[in-house]
Amino acid sequence: MDFVFRTSSIRTIHDQVTEINCALNYSCDNLPFLLQYEYYSIAWGSRHEGYFIEPNGNVLSYKDPRNWNHYKSDEEYSSNTFWGYETDGRICPKSLFENLDGLKKQSSNSGITTLNMNAEMLQDLMESEFEYGNGRCDAGVYSHAMIVFDKTSGSYKRIVLKTTGEKILTNKSAFTAKLLNCFIKR
Repeated sequence: MDFVFRTSSIRTIHDQVTEINCALNYSCDNLPFLLQYEYYSIAWGSRHEGYFIEPNGNVLSYKDPRNWNHYKSDEEYSSNTFWGYETDGRICPKSLFENLDGLKKQSSNSGITTLNMNAEMLQDLMESEFEYGNGRCDAGVYSHAMIVFDKTSGSYKRIVLKTTGEKILTNKSAFTAKLLNCFIKR
């Protein structure tokens, strides 16, 4: 299965940015995958912010959202809180779509970059091991991930590409660097 990922203004968002509220009708068919950047911390007060990049290039941002549906994980220390570095995150479509509904959509008139996703890339990303590094205490977790609909389980699976902050993980897939290049440079 090939997915085409078109990103408009992904590398930089600065000039002529328009913000509008999203209220789109999402489905697993029209949203087979997303990219997500997220920062989450409860060390010195609670902070939760980030953005999603849709397959059509729309960037949906959030900052300290209310009633947020978090990913579920079976990893140790993640039963009540999803920290952002779990490698087995999953979320049901309804919960993900509720998160996306009403987020701020940022759009720009810059060029389009195309990223072709295929089954080989997805399998490699899901099966690759991680390189682990030492993090910093109370830094929060900065994560870059790909969210992919898994027809077998009927849920979206979170594929960690890279995390920094309190825990450092890097997916060893040959495709990680290519996907990380799609995120907004800040």
